[in-house]
Amino acid sequence: RGGKGLAESDTLSSSMLREPFQSIVSFPFYLKVPQKSFAATAGYIAYLGLFFATGVVLAIFVHMHPKIDAAADWASVALPRITLDGGRLTSVPPGPREVRHPDIAELAIVIDVDRTDPVQESEMVNRKLLVYLAQNAVYVYDSKRLQTYDLTQAKGAKRVEVNEAFYRAFARASKIVLYPVGFITAWAVFFFWKHASAALYALLAFLLNALMDSSLDF
Repeated sequence: RGGKGLAESDTLSSSMLREPFQSIVSFPFYLKVPQKSFAATAGYIAYLGLFFATGVVLAIFVHMHPKIDAAADWASVALPRITLDGGRLTSVPPGPREVRHPDIAELAIVIDVDRTDPVQESEMVNRKLLVYLAQNAVYVYDSKRLQTYDLTQAKGAKRVEVNEAFYRAFARASKIVLYPVGFITAWAVFFFWKHASAALYALLAFLLNALMDSSLDF
């Protein structure tokens, strides 16, 4: 009996593995769909979501992977070496510096570690800046509001140096995190979107059936 149950389980698993391909090449496959249980249908959608999520990860690899590396290369060359120590920033070389990404117009950064007076939102807007690094604060403008991060609260924190090695390490970490997060997010969006769309179509079918008095089985 145990061997028979195991064989049936293997047959069921093998059938589920073939279903995505049958849905493309076999029209009779759709005649069997209404006969499936909710658990079997949900399992099929979950399995199909793996293909969708894999495609998203491949797209991330093709499009985002080189962009992350390019951003690290650009930051390594364009930005000065910045150190956070004792709640204040210093840079090498010193002095105000404005940097704009050659391909991303919105990515504009000013490094002015001698400045201690607050940066106003109007200045960020007029100069079309995304980030302003002052001596004791970091200002980020996200096109809606200016966010201020007070660095003086980090006086007791460990000394941090932002240099070429930092950008390379950040790029590597970003890619490591991006793939599993992208996969899980894509799978979850696909899974719940398919269920939500099926529920919506079912509701529309119920309404049409009631309005047209078709007396169709559902």
